[in-house]
Amino acid sequence: VQAPIELGGLRGSALYIHTESPAPVARLRSMAEARWRYRLEQAVEPSEALEHIFIEKVLTSAEDLFETLTRAGELMARQADNPSRIRLL
Repeated sequence: VQAPIELGGLRGSALYIHTESPAPVARLRSMAEARWRYRLEQAVEPSEALEHIFIEKVLTSAEDLFETLTRAGELMARQADNPSRIRLL
């Protein structure tokens, strides 16, 4: 999703909705670092990759999920003109 278009990516951002605590920041960081280490030609720097990941949590109910998806829709609408807008949910 985050790789440049010329390398087969979408040059976009991602919204990660998680249902367990704590937030998966350490796991996302390790994934970004591994990609950087092993696929240099297609990877985005780990710090840059993490800047383009939005994390939302849904821990309790379907109502929380609905509210999160509503906020996601609003966030995506605000980013409509941004070249790095959310392209993966």
